[in-house]
Amino acid sequence: MKSWRLAAIAASVLLAAVRSYGDTTNVVQNLSIQLFGVTQGGTITNRNIAITMASNVRVDTRRVIAALGAATANSFSITSRLVVVTPLGGGDPSVQVRDGGNTVDVTGFFIHETLSGTVESALVGLMNGRSLVTDYNIQRFALQDGSVPIALHFDVNGLATTTTTGNRQLGDVTIDASGAGTNNGNLILLQGAVSLRGQALEVVPGSSGGPGV
Repeated sequence: MKSWRLAAIAASVLLAAVRSYGDTTNVVQNLSIQLFGVTQGGTITNRNIAITMASNVRVDTRRVIAALGAATANSFSITSRLVVVTPLGGGDPSVQVRDGGNTVDVTGFFIHETLSGTVESALVGLMNGRSLVTDYNIQRFALQDGSVPIALHFDVNGLATTTTTGNRQLGDVTIDASGAGTNNGNLILLQGAVSLRGQALEVVPGSSGGPGV
């Protein structure tokens, strides 16, 4: 999985303290998918008229989690959520389904990458150091077969806005995207948004190999 790997320079002091105890600090953000579109419907014949219909389709976070559950032999509850977990010490982000005490890594089902250069706007307070930074670029987000097949696929891209405020390590991302996919082999055409929001720090004890690592 490529992307959402934004610099975390502001956390360097925290990381130095954490690493001395062999711990790893992660940033956990909620991944939301809200895509809408059309798929081929059936044909109705009424006397001398044949009507072929296009049906509305919705691909949202809940439906994606359900498809991931079916593919990985998990039965996720209605309270389950998709998250992106980014290690502040470096390394690739991972995508997980979290459902109570159950965590399933589903990184292999996703592609997320930046397709263009970045345009940036920034507002920085020279007296208090407060900042608001907004980055714009084109990003791609896709759901694909992982180590096992999945019934739902899509591949969308569009203008992404990343907003980082204050001393937050990672920004909120929204991709206004469109593209195509399949649901049980049937073509679906989609548009909508994929977003990454929130920022919760979690410490994984002893995961970096011990003191001094």
